[in-house]
Amino acid sequence: MPTPSQPTDISRWEEIASIMGPTFADIRPANVLVEVSRLVDAAMVEIEAEAYRSVEA
Repeated sequence: MPTPSQPTDISRWEEIASIMGPTFADIRPANVLVEVSRLVDAAMVEIEAEAYRSVEA
């Protein structure tokens, strides 16, 4: 499960990593960090994640 992150200031990557690391520690997803010029509502970072739950038969 990749978790792409789009910050408006790439120099703050360590702050993002300090939150993402503990949050996803158990599953360790692939991570992509790409700086964007701006986000809706003046957000500083957007993080995408998809969750899947297996269905047992």
